[in-house]
Amino acid sequence: MKKLIDGYCQFLTWLMVATVAILVVPVSLQIISRYTQLIPSYIWTEELSRFLFIWMVMLGAMVGIKEGTHFEVDIWPELSRRANAMLRIISNLFVLIFALVFVYWGIKFVEFGWYQESELAELPMGRPMTQAAMSPGTAALVLFGSFFILIALRVPVAFALGLACLPPLLFELRLSPMVLFNETFKSYNSFILLAVPFFLLTANLMNIGGITDRLVHLSRTMVGNWPGSLAQINVLLSVFFAGISGSSTADAASQSKIFIEAQTKEGYDLSFSIAITAVSAVLAVIIPPSILMIVWGGVLSVSIGALYLAGILPGLLIAGAQMATVHVYAKIYNYPVYPRATLREFFCSAAQSVPALMT
Repeated sequence: MKKLIDGYCQFLTWLMVATVAILVVPVSLQIISRYTQLIPSYIWTEELSRFLFIWMVMLGAMVGIKEGTHFEVDIWPELSRRANAMLRIISNLFVLIFALVFVYWGIKFVEFGWYQESELAELPMGRPMTQAAMSPGTAALVLFGSFFILIALRVPVAFALGLACLPPLLFELRLSPMVLFNETFKSYNSFILLAVPFFLLTANLMNIGGITDRLVHLSRTMVGNWPGSLAQINVLLSVFFAGISGSSTADAASQSKIFIEAQTKEGYDLSFSIAITAVSAVLAVIIPPSILMIVWGGVLSVSIGALYLAGILPGLLIAGAQMATVHVYAKIYNYPVYPRATLREFFCSAAQSVPALMT
């Protein structure tokens, strides 16, 4: 059974990879047709891209369950192994319930939209669901109460949000669980959100290609002689990496592998090493290209270019404040300092890092 599940997960992973590969074609055609006159403006490319993106999100959600990468909130004190196992079983049971509901009403949603025309024909793809009889106070109590109970049971946040919406949709006669699937479809049916997987793909490709190591070496030649050298490099690399990945999670994941163990070996306090890695990773949310800004701009119809311009200076100021904090801590606790790099070493590192800095 384990081999069957592993094989199925591998199959879903390859499907997701194939979806990303196919996405490159319509997305490229859409971008070229938007900003140049080289090819005609094909409307179908945007629609196909959005539909493939929805498929990719759903496939990724299934793979995330198998790999245990869904975000959870742990509010319990340290529990015994038996208690942790019981809590995990309860959490997985709720995920299974949500999956079964998703399958059943997903089939209903497909049947409902099977003969509907897409937006290419300028016809609506859904029907309005309004005039619910449940009072706002009751609905809010059910929604938030269910959500916080599920969070306490360590149900992944994504599934807790979906399950919390089900009671009002099931018990209210004028509503239907199909609303959940309709809204899920519309939430990801956005061409702007396609930037998110491509940013993450770019960051992973650059890590594999060794560009991260070049940026580390460049950061060392720039701030290696400052007090708290390795922590200063940590912050400066976050500034560089923020302009590549746009994801604070990707930044924290990549830099924690590099710096936390290295800093503790050089005498840095473990809590300080973890803290500076975590807070510097937040710069990826502020310094463009930020995935959060893309989502915000897409949802609220705000200029993403204006958000990018507004994030540069605050991001650099926050980075400066973090480096000043490292300086103070390094002086107090006598953290090690590297020798000053020569001007030739700096220019050589800068030349090697140009491909990464130009992305």
